[in-house]
Parts: sequence; structure tokens; C-alpha cells
Amino acid sequence: MKNRTGKTIVTLLAVLALLTGIMPFGSRKVEAATTQIVWEKDDVKNVYVDTRKSDHLSYSKDGITIAAEAESNGQRCLFHDRLIDITSGKIVFSCDSSKGRISQLEIICGEAKNFARDDESWSSSYSEGETHLVWKGQGNPEIVFHPSEYDEDPYMLNIQYVEKMIFTLVSEDTEYPLWVGGVRVTSKNKDDILDDGGKAKYDPETKTLTLNNANITNTYKRNCIYANSLGGTLTISLIGSNRIGNKDALNGIDAMLTPTVITGDGNLTVSDVTNLGIMDEGSSITIKDTEVTVENCHFGIDGTYQFEIDNSKVTVTGGTEGISNDKISITDSKIDVTTSYVGIFAVDNKISISGNSYVSADTTDSGAKAEKYAMVATKGFELDGVEIIEPEGGDIKPKTISDRERYVVVDKDNNIAQKAVIAKTYLITFKNDDGTVLQEKKTPIYETPKYEGDTPTKPSDDEYEYTFKGWDKEITEVKGDATYTAVYDRTPIEKPTPTPTPVTPFSIPKTGIEGSSPSYHLISLLGVCMLTIFLAKKHN
Repeated sequence: MKNRTGKTIVTLLAVLALLTGIMPFGSRKVEAATTQIVWEKDDVKNVYVDTRKSDHLSYSKDGITIAAEAESNGQRCLFHDRLIDITSGKIVFSCDSSKGRISQLEIICGEAKNFARDDESWSSSYSEGETHLVWKGQGNPEIVFHPSEYDEDPYMLNIQYVEKMIFTLVSEDTEYPLWVGGVRVTSKNKDDILDDGGKAKYDPETKTLTLNNANITNTYKRNCIYANSLGGTLTISLIGSNRIGNKDALNGIDAMLTPTVITGDGNLTVSDVTNLGIMDEGSSITIKDTEVTVENCHFGIDGTYQFEIDNSKVTVTGGTEGISNDKISITDSKIDVTTSYVGIFAVDNKISISGNSYVSADTTDSGAKAEKYAMVATKGFELDGVEIIEPEGGDIKPKTISDRERYVVVDKDNNIAQKAVIAKTYLITFKNDDGTVLQEKKTPIYETPKYEGDTPTKPSDDEYEYTFKGWDKEITEVKGDATYTAVYDRTPIEKPTPTPTPVTPFSIPKTGIEGSSPSYHLISLLGVCMLTIFLAKKHN
């Protein structure tokens, strides 16, 4: 059995680092280069609004929006090119998040005018006939009006003197603790992580990584996909056929302290990595409503907490261990594992199998000399609606393995099974067309039934002979009880034609004596006799 002590230490260290705050993982913001957007005087003159009804101003350009709200004494407060008779209100500048955020706003006027009192965010200065109002800070810049404090000049900013507005933008890039194909996922690249047209994209709101016919071979820390303390469940959504792995990679998917769900209408193949195909340290792995194949990896699917498979097809081939986790739960799924040492191993808990499930683990074909185990569970098995199909007469018994009592599948002689199949079975019946049962057998779900009896026959009748043609429907993999009925081709029976009785043809005799036959003379004599009788009767 694999030694899990080292992996446990890694998990404990990861938890400790997370709790103490020394681990450099988690989402974080990174400032990028700044850019500037300039509004000239013509843009500024577009800023006006009639506020007799306290309407709000909104004007946008280049991703920048200026919005104003104000109340007045009944006159127009923001009109054309200046502010008049304001009793209260403010102007707010904002920026589209795709452009970044406003880190500085500079308003330049051609004359010295009464802007606003200085505060922590705004400062004003006058130089060479120009007045500069500069804002720096976090959030959105605002100009708040307090005209009651300026009796001589009730407005704070006269738009007609504004020559220019200069917006300095900072693009903030959020980094997420997720790497795909060697690339760290950020708020900038999340919609096309690999720069290949969006075959890998990430939604930080739902923490969903979508793979759409992706082929991921590059690595970060030798992991093709790596997540560390994502702060929630990572969902890997599959579209189309996706592949992960290369011979230089250590692991295909490594989710550290991150519950992971693999799902979707597509499929995923993880292959040819030197260690683990799919791994989750300190959390859970769920494969739901999808198809996953792990091939030619040292260990197939591994974790230290819980592994759930629901309504999925999972195939693991090659390597020494197929599926290994503390607790393994399989529901309505088809599992095929072929490895050299251990097929399915619940390290510290149970193996649970239920519903329409077919679970096969085979270690017989390897050349390994060590004792091999098809299925092992430290705390036993929970079987609900399924049964041991192979070995025939098999059972689950405790055995001492690695100095610890564990439960294994054994054969009828109490030997540890190197191959085991546990599955839901259904009754498959083959009938002749007269209703006679030809074969009836309990067959595991997902297997394709096979008729093993003699070729069905049907006796001929007065008109037809019958030849077996096949079954009334296509034989498909088992999904429930099913009956197949024999059908026949019929061939008409050919009846012999009766031989007719020969008839001597009558011919008119020839005149003259030459060539006369005896029959001619006989007929002539008969005619003379009949004539004599006729004349005698007439005379009387």
C-alpha cells in the first residue's frame, strides 16, 4: 500500500501556512501601467442639465462618465456652460471597470475661479493664468457643492472656464490562485487564458473553469492545472473532448485545499504524467454527469478526504493504483479500473456503491510480484442494490493488510480477489416467437447481453418453412429488464405438379386401301353393323 504520511504532512503544512497568512496564495490585485484620457473644451461643454425637477446629468465618453445631481431655488443649476444658484449637489466622475479606475483627475481652467475648498482629496493651484484642480485618491472623484459658504459667488465650478479635463487611469489586474497550462489566471486573461480563442476560460464569480476542446500540456510547478486555496469549490466544466498531460508533468490536476467538481456534457482525458492524474489534497473530488479517463499515470485519481462519482463514466488504466481516497462513493456510474497493484482503495473509510452502478477493478494482467488487491476499504463496503458479480461466489471479508485490518473482495475459497465486479443486475430474457423461454439470465448493467443457446428454430407448416433471422430489436447494453423475441424469415413450400394420364389422339382415316391399318378395318366393320341394325329397325 502507498505510504500516505508524506502527503499528510504536506496537507498540514498547507493548512498551517494558510492560517498563519504566510502562504502567497489567494486572489490579489496587481497594478499595471497607467493611461490618460483627455477631455477637451468641446467635451466639457456637453456637460449641462436642467435641474428644475432635480434631474440628474449623465454624460459619457471613452469609458469615463460624469454624473451630476443638484437642487436649486427653482432656477437652472447646471445649464449650458455654468452652474447657477445651487443650494446643494455634487458631480461624480467614474470609469468603466474594463478601463481600470481613476487614480487622478486634473481640471484646468483658463482663469482663476473659486473652485472648492481644499480637502484630503482635492487641491487647487494657480499658475500663469491657469487654475488647476487636482484630485487623487481611492474610489470615484466627487465635487460637492456648498454654496451657502460662498455668499458672493454661489457656484463652486464655472464650466465655461474649463479648458481641459485629464483623467489618469490605473488598470488593476486581479490574480487568482489558479494556473492553467502554466499561465496564472487573472482578471485580464480569464476569458482566454491560453490565448487560443477561449478554449480555457474562468468565471471568478462562480469559480468555474470551462474547458472547450482544450489541449493542456504546459505546467506550473509541474502541474497542468493547479489551484491552491481558491476560497470555494472549483468547478471544471467540460465541453467537447479535452486532454491534459505530458511526460514532463508531475500531475494532471492538483487542487490544494480546493474542493473540485468535474462536470459537463464533454469529456476529459488525463494521460502520461509521472505521478497523479487527478489529485485533491485536504478536500474533495466530485465527478458528476460527465466522462473522465486517466491513462498511463503512476496513480490515477487520488485525494485525502472524499471522492464522489455520480452519473458518470470513469476509466483508469495503467499505473499502480487506480482510485484512492479516504472515502469513495459511487452512484449511478460505470467504473473500469485496470492497474498493476490496487484497483480501488478507501484508505480510512468505506467504499459505497449504489444505484445503477457497474464497478470493475482488475489487477490480474500485470507482472507485479507483490500481492494485488482489486478493492480494499478500511471500514468496509456499503452496497445498495448492487451485488458481487465477479468472482463467482465472492464475498467481502476482513484481511490483515499492511499491519491493519481492512476489508477486501474475496473469492469462494476466501482468497483475495485480483479482479472484482460489483454491479446492479437486470433480468434479460430471450424467447422464441411462440413465447417459449430460450434463455433467462441476470446481467450486469452497462454490459451487452449475449444469447448463448442453440440457434432458435420454428417448425414448418403446410405452406412455409422458417429460418431464424435474429431478434425483434437490437441488443444493446443493459439499462433495465429486457426481453428479446426471435424472428424468422419464411420460405414458401413448393408443391409437386401431378403427372397427367396419356390420351391416344383420334385421327381421320385415309381413303383407299393402301396404307390401311387393322384399326381402320375394325371401324369400318363396326359401322356396317350399326347401319344394318338401323335399317332392320326401320323396316319393322
